[in-house]
Amino acid sequence: MKRSVVAVLAAAMLLSAREALACPMCFGANDNPLVQANGWGIATLLVVTVAMLAAFAAFFLTLRRRAQNTAPPEHALPDLASPLTAAHAPAGQR
Repeated sequence: MKRSVVAVLAAAMLLSAREALACPMCFGANDNPLVQANGWGIATLLVVTVAMLAAFAAFFLTLRRRAQNTAPPEHALPDLASPLTAAHAPAGQR
């Protein structure tokens, strides 16, 4: 029973006209306003995607530039073996 229903549906799909299976965009009607709207939608999504990728890149480049500008020079690091830090250490660590 199930096979016969599937066979009938497959035959109906194969024997139907091509125009019945395609919308105007898929069938190639270029003068349809739906095709133009689809093109504008694709262009809008591409612009938004490129803008977001550019924003992420700019954000990470800004973080990189800030990290380079605020890094202290190596000679400015505190000396951990100085007597001042030893005097302030807890009694068990002196």
